[in-house]
Amino acid sequence: MLAGEEFLRSKSYLGVDDEETFSGNSYNLDYSVNELNYAKKLEHYDLFKNYKKLINFKRTHKGLQLEENEIEGNLTVEALNNNGVMHIAYKGGEGEGNEPFDIYIANGTAKDFQIDESQITREIYLNTANSQIADSKLTIEPFGVLIF
Repeated sequence: MLAGEEFLRSKSYLGVDDEETFSGNSYNLDYSVNELNYAKKLEHYDLFKNYKKLINFKRTHKGLQLEENEIEGNLTVEALNNNGVMHIAYKGGEGEGNEPFDIYIANGTAKDFQIDESQITREIYLNTANSQIADSKLTIEPFGVLIF
């Protein structure tokens, strides 16, 4: 994660012909290009809250902190039907922070991916696309993340 990523920081500046340009390597540009504009945090506050939830989820769930020899049999990662959705499932274990979870991540090409409501067996922790359940199905939108 890069500084400012949680509120869509970009390194833009006025380039040739006063046209907005973005820098991928700004070591030699003015401080104004490299500074963090915290006003963007307010502008993109929902995204900022999602990042905080994701960081907390990773920090508190042992299923995302497994040693290499613990992965097999406990964690599965699969691409679903070539529709641009990845599914990560952790079967869980004993103790605090070891609860089972499912994560669905949709890329930009994901289309019409739906989860049957009966598959959602735990409380939804994060739903970045604010997908709604309709006709007993939850649709995951492109770039959406669903964790339950």
